Amino acid sequence: MRSLELKRAILRLFRGAEFYGYEIQKQLASAGHKIELTRLYRVLNEMLTEKLLTARWEKSSKGPRKRMYSVGKRGETELEQILKEAIDTVHEFYSEYLRKIAPQVLNDLVQFMTNGLSDEVRIVYVVSEPTVMHKHLLKSLQHRLPESVIYFVKPETMSFDEKFSNLSLLNGSFQMIPLKQEFADLLVVPNLSRVHNLNGAVQEWHRLLNNEGKLVIGFPSVLIHQYKDPLTIGQYMEKIEHQSTNIKEQFDKELLENTLKHYFRKIEHTHVVHLTVYSITEKRSL
Repeated sequence: MRSLELKRAILRLFRGAEFYGYEIQKQLASAGHKIELTRLYRVLNEMLTEKLLTARWEKSSKGPRKRMYSVGKRGETELEQILKEAIDTVHEFYSEYLRKIAPQVLNDLVQFMTNGLSDEVRIVYVVSEPTVMHKHLLKSLQHRLPESVIYFVKPETMSFDEKFSNLSLLNGSFQMIPLKQEFADLLVVPNLSRVHNLNGAVQEWHRLLNNEGKLVIGFPSVLIHQYKDPLTIGQYMEKIEHQSTNIKEQFDKELLENTLKHYFRKIEHTHVVHLTVYSITEKRSL
């Protein structure tokens, strides 16, 4: 086992507990990792130097003192990163799972997004980061509205290699979309959780939509429904994934809907799996 993998395996053992070196070796062996004590102590010393672990000496009534190890400040940060990586991996597989065995989920979402629109529309799809779901949603939109033209607006640093016959790529952001006034029939913002200036973004979306257009925005439901003590694995994952973000306060339900109501008259929402999706129409004159 490489040193980095060993250090991560050691960190995962603690979970609020303290161990001395021999106990750590036994815990690792129980998990299938047989490590010689000499190497283990060398790695433990490295982890102390790196602030991944802290240690204290404990007196013993029998024999010499024992050095007790626990997770250090940097170790807590590393554990959070390990958990976040695991959740990202599960989300990636979950997205593929939904696509393969539950296509009706995507169909229901796209139907909600496009309900009331004609076949020949101009769609603007705005993102801030790549996800597996973008490709699937774009394909579903294209399938449902084959005569439409789709403009995929993304950060300049983000690559997107998928080829669609009616897809155009543009560099932009939520607050700056490089298209003319009242251009879009349908504006899709699939992950609102990355918007840092909500009012500025909604104002730009209002500018871009024509009078008969529709704005569809989505974000993880956990940003509205906070799980204090999650009981399901899905709720737990969502809580961990979003608990460190500093943008949750900007998207409480009252603030979000009040901001939208300033620019639009009609606001509807639904829940699709772990997402909350809003359909917004009837733009106001400002």
